[in-house]
Amino acid sequence: MQRDLPKNDISLLILSVLMEGNRHGYAIAREIEHMSSDTLKMREGTLYPALRILEQDEMIESHWETPERGPARKIYT
Repeated sequence: MQRDLPKNDISLLILSVLMEGNRHGYAIAREIEHMSSDTLKMREGTLYPALRILEQDEMIESHWETPERGPARKIYT
């Protein structure tokens, strides 16, 4: 069974994942799902607004990374 994350818990989950290392948004979402044995579903419409708020509150930082192959992606620290 999958369910959406409660809004109050999203920031804590994101910070928990980022404590393990830098990640881009998709990897953050997949790690949260993995940590919950796929019980929690992290959707883009939930994840990216939460990341923006954490960044505005100076709890995380981001930078653009351009790999040799594939599109540029925003990495969060």
